[in-house]
Amino acid sequence: MYAWNHQQEKWDKITHHFAKDEKEFYLKGLLSVRQYMKNQTFDLLVQDEISKTLKPYKMVWMSDTQYYARSYPHIFKKMVEWIRDQRDPLNIQYVFHTGDIVDDSKDKQWNRADTFMRVLDQHQIPYGVLAGNHDVRHKDGHYREYGRYFGAKRFEDKPYYGESYQNNRGHYDLISAGGNDYMMVYMGWGIKQNEIDWLNRVISEHPDRIVILNFHEYLLVSGNRSPIGDLIFHQVVKRHPNIVAVFSGHYHGASRKVDEIDDDHDGKVDRKVYQILADYQSGPEGGQGFMRLITADQEKNKLHFTTYSPYLNQEHFYDPKTYGDQDEFSIDVDLTPKMKSVKTNYFELNVYTNVLLGEVKGVKSGKKASFEWKGLKPNQEYYWYTVAKDRFEGKAISPIWKIHTKNDDQSTFLRK
Repeated sequence: MYAWNHQQEKWDKITHHFAKDEKEFYLKGLLSVRQYMKNQTFDLLVQDEISKTLKPYKMVWMSDTQYYARSYPHIFKKMVEWIRDQRDPLNIQYVFHTGDIVDDSKDKQWNRADTFMRVLDQHQIPYGVLAGNHDVRHKDGHYREYGRYFGAKRFEDKPYYGESYQNNRGHYDLISAGGNDYMMVYMGWGIKQNEIDWLNRVISEHPDRIVILNFHEYLLVSGNRSPIGDLIFHQVVKRHPNIVAVFSGHYHGASRKVDEIDDDHDGKVDRKVYQILADYQSGPEGGQGFMRLITADQEKNKLHFTTYSPYLNQEHFYDPKTYGDQDEFSIDVDLTPKMKSVKTNYFELNVYTNVLLGEVKGVKSGKKASFEWKGLKPNQEYYWYTVAKDRFEGKAISPIWKIHTKNDDQSTFLRK
């Protein structure tokens, strides 16, 4: 058991916790008492800082990597290693994957996909995935292999991971970049009413986020929505004013559809929703590593979409001279950095020291330990805490407790 003493300096490092949303959260920190305390007082500032200099940031969109996992693993490897190497130079903040991670749902392909996508894990690059029809054996809809390799366990400890639906069959990520707060929402193959209800609930809980929806099937090559895409549009997209875009793959090609929505039904357009298809697997070598780069231009309030293959070191899957802006274009999104504030309803400061008051050895699990703390003065407050250790080097530290001695007490017994 140890005594509390405000003159000791034993806080030696800073720790922090990221708030995922507007719900209650905790900030915890360790610091040097002597360095930061003056006249028995600490000055503590907690702030969410937005840089005055708007630096463009990028996101990467991968889709339908199935042939790379099956036949061209060297291309898959090249793609993720390029993202890793360009994270800082290009300020890459996030990576999307809209399904068909593998082709035949065989262990060899899953192992390849697991190994390559783990490059992003190892370098703390936020990303999200969902299951396409090839990932769940088409009409069988088996999520076993997907859940084994890309289930919630893979992501649940990541600070940006919001909530899992049925072992990452669906999920959402909360991403902040340049003062912009995004909610990236995913739902895999086989969407029915329960999945739609979950989507509506979690989006409703984040009304201040810029929402981008991700599905495997949604938009057709013709630029029209598929039947399930149309259902999602009417039951989800139209209900939430903060949805700005929908990404999908599955159909071979690239197209987009823009819908103007009157959210308050006053006869005026309140927002545009950009529904975008990207799937390059019909090209040579399964698509030759082409993926979409999304650049946030905050000064112009736009997201710019381009294509690039790190395997070929080449831009433009579709030659813009022939296909115009079919595959490379810009969309309008309000990217004005939003000011934020942090408030608290409780603050606690604990100072731990190494002043040993007493020690008890050989206490069995579940039993009580006690010692006599002598020399206490009457009518005084004293603080103490305990450290429990076992022979396997396990260690647990209690909170700091307080006692108050009575006027006629010269000693006090503590039991914990």
